[in-house]
Amino acid sequence: MSERYFKHLIDGGAEMFRHGGLESAQSIVSGLIEQPPVTLKIQEELNAGRVLGNTSAGAVIMKGMKKEWMDLKVEMGRESKGTRDPLEAERGMANYGMTRSDLKKVWSSSRISVRKAQKT
Repeated sequence: MSERYFKHLIDGGAEMFRHGGLESAQSIVSGLIEQPPVTLKIQEELNAGRVLGNTSAGAVIMKGMKKEWMDLKVEMGRESKGTRDPLEAERGMANYGMTRSDLKKVWSSSRISVRKAQKT
């Protein structure tokens, strides 16, 4: 199982331990305490004065948010495509539990977040 799911981590130096009670838990924690401290890249970036949106982790999150937004727009466009009836288009959005007002709020919020991240 470790080869299948954790190979990349183990190849990178991670260790795998089995836990089966208090004694094994204490052994694992003792081993961790003896390790030198590690500073994560996001910690370094935040300590350097970057805001979350301008860190490498923030960039990944923003990319994911943008993709989700674009996917939602495409899907909603498919559902309302070809209809001239505004009520039918509204029903398409309702399938996602969203009103036009909700959609505008999400769009506005995501645009504001992107602008803030780009400015700082």
